[in-house]
Amino acid sequence: DAISASLADDTVAVVRRTSIRNAWFADVSGAQARRLASITSPESSIFGASALARGSVIFESPEDRYVQIRTIGTAGGEARQLTTGESHNLNARAANGLVVFGRLDNTGFHIWRMGADGADQRQLTSGGGETFTDLSRDGLHVIANYWESPRKISVLSTEDGRVVLEKSDVSGMIGFSPDSGSVLISSPEKDARGLVGVV
Repeated sequence: DAISASLADDTVAVVRRTSIRNAWFADVSGAQARRLASITSPESSIFGASALARGSVIFESPEDRYVQIRTIGTAGGEARQLTTGESHNLNARAANGLVVFGRLDNTGFHIWRMGADGADQRQLTSGGGETFTDLSRDGLHVIANYWESPRKISVLSTEDGRVVLEKSDVSGMIGFSPDSGSVLISSPEKDARGLVGVV
């Protein structure tokens, strides 16, 4: 995290900060939170935990040089790995029995989907690099962003990656409405005086 050299350039001081992250479960009733996983090494720390379905969560953690997606029950126990192979699998989000995630492999960074059990993994995008901003609550659509066109967004079907809505000149993104029927975005617009505002 920090590095400095002596005036004589013959000594270097380095500070390295590490952390160990685990997944915890807390009931909204106010019951005491309990730890779901027992990670003991910073190199295996959990990140990106979110609800998968009633009684389980998903998270990402490193495994033999690659970040993989895993699931664990809220009662604890052994985590189960959902993704494998020579790829980093990141930013997993779940809705209605479906998981959407980003995969980085030798073809680039693209959006993928799979079932809650890791089955039926499919690639949804194949351009120059794509990430996603939001997954609808019904699990039917995902909002894609493009590295080559940073102000463009597309709403894609999570079934096959088909574009159902596309918008350019987007300056901000909030995401899907609670009922999954609308997407809230902001775009620049000129007023009568020629001044640009965001609507």
